[in-house]
Amino acid sequence: DGFFGPFFKLNWMKTYEGILTTPVNLSDIVVGEIMWAVMRGTIYAAGFLSVMIALGLVHSAWAVLGLPAVMLSGAALASGAMILTAVTKEISSLEKVMTLVVFPLFLFSGTFYPIYLYPDWLRPIVQLTPLYHSASLLRGLTTGVVDASLLWHVLYLGSMFVICIAVTIRLMRRRFTD
Repeated sequence: DGFFGPFFKLNWMKTYEGILTTPVNLSDIVVGEIMWAVMRGTIYAAGFLSVMIALGLVHSAWAVLGLPAVMLSGAALASGAMILTAVTKEISSLEKVMTLVVFPLFLFSGTFYPIYLYPDWLRPIVQLTPLYHSASLLRGLTTGVVDASLLWHVLYLGSMFVICIAVTIRLMRRRFTD
């Protein structure tokens, strides 16, 4: 949600230019786009969590913190995606990002396989990715394996959100002043 929708609104539909003629400022637009992505992700996650509960797959009361964790993950990932939206002018560039970054991130973030199955040289790289921290945090909460390492994941995702939203706002301001 942080890639294509905002890209079209920025580059083709010129929605943001119209919004900026109102009292709304660029920071409001960026935060609004990110929060929209967070809301959608949270709705999807609530559906998944409901199915997990209905199937008896949740055995921990910690799972209730899964939704706030999804919101944090969504904010971090959407703010990162908005950086790409701010610097991209051609849709083909977003398609390249999807192919070269998002899909490998999706496959190799520990979502489907535990990272101890990966080669030694790949594990530290995986542990630097935001999706690894998101998957580890959510897995810990939904399985009840709660320890201090979950705080590291929260700090990583929270820091990513703060940094990425600041960078996005700066890049968008530069884009609209050029």
